Amino acid sequence: MKKKLYQFNQNNSGGSFVVDEKLCHRLLIEADSVDEASDIAEGMGVYYNGCDSGMDCDCCGDRWYRPWSSDGIEFPYSYGTFTPDEANKIAEKYNCKVEKSTKAWADRDTNVIFETPEIFAQYTADNYGWTSPDIRIFYKNGEVKEIFSPNVR
Repeated sequence: MKKKLYQFNQNNSGGSFVVDEKLCHRLLIEADSVDEASDIAEGMGVYYNGCDSGMDCDCCGDRWYRPWSSDGIEFPYSYGTFTPDEANKIAEKYNCKVEKSTKAWADRDTNVIFETPEIFAQYTADNYGWTSPDIRIFYKNGEVKEIFSPNVR
């Protein structure tokens, strides 16, 4: 059975991120459904509607976003729409494959296929990292992997 993970992203509401033993910029939680993943995330301190409750900065927005896909992310994961050159550079750096996208925009017609959550998370942290660690992956078996951005220490 393929691993299905749900991604929870944190906004730096008020100009800072919350980083503790559970929370960081992004969480990837393995679960059977978005509801199960949300329950796990909320148990770790994720919350929604922080502006409405007065917990978050109105001008910056809510701290936490719900997963952008209620279907989760399954691995291997076909990600992005890049130019062939961009996709090949990513594939070389992260030992991935590339494929033609069914959704092309101009010359951006190539996706990168990430084989594992760890490789996808490292790509994400390398390119969009803000905290240390930047991503924590919570697996159903209790294992937790921390992914660090080389730009944040």
